[in-house]
Amino acid sequence: MFPSSNSYILRTYTIESPGLFSLEPSEIKGVAPSSMSIFTEGASIYLTYYREVNKTRQVQKSFEDMLNESVGSQVSVHVSPDKDYNGTLQWYNDGYIGLADGTKERVISLSNIVELLMPQVSSYKDENYTEYLTTLFGSSTTPSSRVSLGYATTDLSWSIDYDLAVNSGNGRLTQYAELANNGGESYDNAQLTLTMLAPNFVNNYYRYNYNGYNYNGGYSKSIMYESALPQGVGGAPSFEPVSQQGFWSYKADKPITLPPHSSQKLAIFTDDAKYEKKYVWDTSKGDTAYVVYDLNNTRDEVLPSGTVRVFEDGCFMGEDSIGLLASGKDEELFVSNAPQFSVEKSILSDKTSGFMEKYTHTVTIRLKVKNYGKEATSLEVRDYIPQYDDFAFVSFSVEPYKIDVNKAVWVVDVGAGAEKMIEYTYTYTSRY
Repeated sequence: MFPSSNSYILRTYTIESPGLFSLEPSEIKGVAPSSMSIFTEGASIYLTYYREVNKTRQVQKSFEDMLNESVGSQVSVHVSPDKDYNGTLQWYNDGYIGLADGTKERVISLSNIVELLMPQVSSYKDENYTEYLTTLFGSSTTPSSRVSLGYATTDLSWSIDYDLAVNSGNGRLTQYAELANNGGESYDNAQLTLTMLAPNFVNNYYRYNYNGYNYNGGYSKSIMYESALPQGVGGAPSFEPVSQQGFWSYKADKPITLPPHSSQKLAIFTDDAKYEKKYVWDTSKGDTAYVVYDLNNTRDEVLPSGTVRVFEDGCFMGEDSIGLLASGKDEELFVSNAPQFSVEKSILSDKTSGFMEKYTHTVTIRLKVKNYGKEATSLEVRDYIPQYDDFAFVSFSVEPYKIDVNKAVWVVDVGAGAEKMIEYTYTYTSRY
């Protein structure tokens, strides 16, 4: 997923009449003026004031609250399977109640109670809380002057995921953004921009070390909300790219509303996708062969990291995650098992020769590939070898498709119900 990041909020207020004014943006929660950027148009700010206000609100009572409030009242308890008790509720503690029914006091576990009838009590209670409010004093020199307050918040976040739909060699990639508001502010009729460009408010985007601040390998992202916009037309917004310089940055064409403690998912784009479907056995993935979709980013922008769900002919095949995918680059999606294939790896020999604490190891490996399917299919076999300073391949029974520093790759065609053998030998030295 993404690195931790803040989101940039820009709220704009209109001062209708010239003269002195005080502005109290009550919808901004817990942000001091010292943490804001203040922009004015036709107005001047003389003084900012940050104060603490004690308030009361109603919250829903818990079941424990209602039980404690009913202590001393008459209640009826129905206990599984067929026991009923009537009496005075004496106490409640840690999942148990004490009930006096006139003869003795009974201790009953709430887990055994099928029905509990109590006197009617209010479902809500008052709760005291502290709110921090900002007040700005200033003067307006023109009608309809504007004051904009910009600030960062950690309560807003977003993440990206994708649907890759493939059908007869054709692919369509849909990108989604999930927006989450985990705070108490409400963003009503707000213009939304999702961006990996500035403003850069990423926690730990730069890390301090003895040589100063160094880039840590992450990348910036932000949500920019610009409020006080006209009421948007109903329905989900569509998105247009803000920049074509290879960065990912999109702006919604209509305002959205994101209430406190809520989330919503929006489609960013749908575009043709270039991909290759193949079957892969890879020792770094364990002993299982996989169905793999090699996705190519054909867009002129980076694709943010996220989960990719793959659908083939309308059927869900599985999902995998991509990292930050640059334009023109590929990333493989290991979406599901390929049970028609099995690969058995065995060591045929491991010979050691040498003296004086320097030994030469000669290792021969066999890979047995079996196709249990009903048609001939190609399988890409990737075998990784532990890296040694003087590692070298010696021979192969089947020529590899590709050889990397510590990996050999074969693409083998295996008939239905058939099997193929791959044998290869490599050497390395050790001092023990």
